[in-house]
Amino acid sequence: MREKLKGKILVLGLVGYWMVGYFLTNHLSTARAGYSLSTPLDTAIPFEPGWLYIYLAIWGVIFSPLAIIKSYHQLKQVVKGYVFSFSVSFTIFLLFPVKMTRPEAVGEGITLWGIRTLYSIDGPGNCFPSIHVAAIFFGALVSLKLNRSFGVFLIVWSFLISLSTLFIKQHYLADIGGGILLAIISYLLFIYRSPLFPKRA
Repeated sequence: MREKLKGKILVLGLVGYWMVGYFLTNHLSTARAGYSLSTPLDTAIPFEPGWLYIYLAIWGVIFSPLAIIKSYHQLKQVVKGYVFSFSVSFTIFLLFPVKMTRPEAVGEGITLWGIRTLYSIDGPGNCFPSIHVAAIFFGALVSLKLNRSFGVFLIVWSFLISLSTLFIKQHYLADIGGGILLAIISYLLFIYRSPLFPKRA
């Protein structure tokens, strides 16, 4: 029971660190000039508001790997990986602020209203690396270590959500690549060789 309570506190602390760090760094970047990582391929990707619903699925999967972790010690190790990934992202956001040039989501309907709401809540900064992509891919890699079928499911969703960020103009291609790279580094540092996560027979 004590470890369950400690685990809940640990997860709440992780979510709080992510939310406070993300919105604080995004706020600090509001008045600063930002870099653009746009490429001709980014420009060629159309704005497709319907992908918003795939993007919103991130809230259902971003920390879902925590639900299949078998022990408090495993949980601590995974949280360390998330914290490392978030901390690297926050540092880059402050030192190398990348901003997205967003389209005007004009028109009626719940989808366009949802896009405008998302844009108003989540400012155009904090683009590189994509902290959301880093988090979902790190979680998917952890899940592959613990439960192959669930891990494959999360990998598929991670790719779909990454695509959605391009179509609703939340991120550049480079942001996605940076997020995936950060997820792999976090996994190699904290999970891959950890004795808490032995290889399956």
